[in-house]
Amino acid sequence: MQIRGEEHLRLVLTTLAETKGAQAPLESHVIWAASDLVTSCSEFIEQDASAWLEMWDRLPLGWIMYAISKLKGEMDQRRALAGAIYVDLFKAPRGESLTGLKATPAASRHVKVTNEKIVEYTDANC
Repeated sequence: MQIRGEEHLRLVLTTLAETKGAQAPLESHVIWAASDLVTSCSEFIEQDASAWLEMWDRLPLGWIMYAISKLKGEMDQRRALAGAIYVDLFKAPRGESLTGLKATPAASRHVKVTNEKIVEYTDANC
């Protein structure tokens, strides 16, 4: 945290302490995962800090931590937790896409619509 600075630390602690997702214990891998996400999502936060905190308000952090704990010993808890939190923060409601057309307001502001061909994956693709 010393490398990223006091402002970064303040934002990490605000994210964890002042949102409803903070009902989970603040273990070191939780703090580090939040720090990684604050760094990775810095543009999003700069554009709309209130949306960032609202997304964390809806985050089921305790449940995610429980699910990730089942992977203990198999993979790094910090990175697994950061990935799971990221997916949950930016997920679209069931049946909607992240093309920006019907995505959640928070996600659609940060998704670039391209003309890329959509590939449907089946077992044959793997």
